[in-house]
Amino acid sequence: MEVIRRQVFIGYHEDNRELVYRLDEDLSKRGIKVWLDTRDIKSGQSRRQATYDGIVNSDCFMACLSPQFLEDSFCRTQLFIARVYNKRIFPVLIGEFPPDHKPTMNLVEAGQRYLHAIKGIEELNIIDFTGFYGWGQGSYEKNFEYLVTAIQPVPKPSPLNTELIYFSYSVHDTDFAILLARDIDLARGSVWIDKLSFQAGENWREAMYAGLRTAHRFIICLSPEAIRSEHVMHELLIARIRNLPIYPVMSERIYKDQKLMKDLRTTLAGSVDLNILSDLKWYVPDPDYQSMLTDLKKSVGLVEPEHFRRQGIFISYRRADSQATAGRIHEKLVERFGAETVFMDVDNIPPGEDFAEYYSNWLKDKAAIVLIIIGNTWATLKNKENEHGLPRLHQEGDHVRIEVATALEMNQLKVIPVLLDDADMPHKAELPESLHRLPQLNATKVRQDPDFRSDIKRLISVIESIQQT
Repeated sequence: MEVIRRQVFIGYHEDNRELVYRLDEDLSKRGIKVWLDTRDIKSGQSRRQATYDGIVNSDCFMACLSPQFLEDSFCRTQLFIARVYNKRIFPVLIGEFPPDHKPTMNLVEAGQRYLHAIKGIEELNIIDFTGFYGWGQGSYEKNFEYLVTAIQPVPKPSPLNTELIYFSYSVHDTDFAILLARDIDLARGSVWIDKLSFQAGENWREAMYAGLRTAHRFIICLSPEAIRSEHVMHELLIARIRNLPIYPVMSERIYKDQKLMKDLRTTLAGSVDLNILSDLKWYVPDPDYQSMLTDLKKSVGLVEPEHFRRQGIFISYRRADSQATAGRIHEKLVERFGAETVFMDVDNIPPGEDFAEYYSNWLKDKAAIVLIIIGNTWATLKNKENEHGLPRLHQEGDHVRIEVATALEMNQLKVIPVLLDDADMPHKAELPESLHRLPQLNATKVRQDPDFRSDIKRLISVIESIQQT
């Protein structure tokens, strides 16, 4: 399935150009065409007319929101034109707002003053690239991937069971709910959960209502806070009205704390609206989370057929080193081999979870080939908080180190180092002992345009030849 290529117009105020230029560079590396005034307005052209034409001829409009953007008439006019021409709007926070005002308040007030350009933007799912407000997925790297997926969706694995599973939870259980939803998604379930299912620029309220209207199954994360939540109560009300199968699940945080368990049961007994949960089977981590997950997957019809096993291509990469190019490689492999076959993910495991166990299951059960994406800083990158310490690769909990070491230990896997642009294979002395075998492996190169197409074609040929043996 061919990934649709779209042109994105970036509307921004010049005070925010530094972050805009970073986004432009990363999006271009991802193969996304970007219209940017400093590059696309030619000598002798009218800046205003060229900008308006750029908006009309683009598929999407990225509104880089900041106090300066909201107060600038030219920025507002650009957004107005994008809305008139029914362009997909991707609102992103790119500038810090006054400390006495939350961004939402600024957007609401600006919408009251500028009805046609700004009003209603606050109802869309907004990504925070400033790092100040926590909207979207948190870090720049996670938000960038979230944005790319909205601009240029990559086909997902066809679900084993197309019946939509709605996740209801309290904010106190966010880490557990996301972990469980991702595991159900990896098992090729059809998942709806707010943190993962809202697309950038989508009206979050309408998306939530649509999820509740169309869901076939309802998972509720049990905790005292969830039972007290009016929002959870309303979601459960809709599930009961629609007579959906309800699956109460529980995190280890609750199950292993007697005080919280007592609080949960007491709160549940006192809730007229949620007391029905007392009569249902609870999915609890006894003896552990994995056993609960296995039980839940069977209940919702997610037992994977044998013919999907041992075909997988696992992509290991470091966000800060090679995110944009790794994402583009992933898209091309999905186009050629199908979404069921290609796996790429990083740091979606909440703190405290066993990363090695989480991914070794996929490597053991499904993978045949592991691609190690290596950029210029892959072996030398350090944590920002400790720039004088050891590189991340030498830290025992580093996810890339764990992935590569796990893959090298499994003799049935074919491990292929992929060197990006002018990156060299790390020397043995640069690597921890568990990775010493890596430099002995034959590597392939993938460069940026104009060489990307020929390089990815060669990589695909290598993978095909391995799969045929």
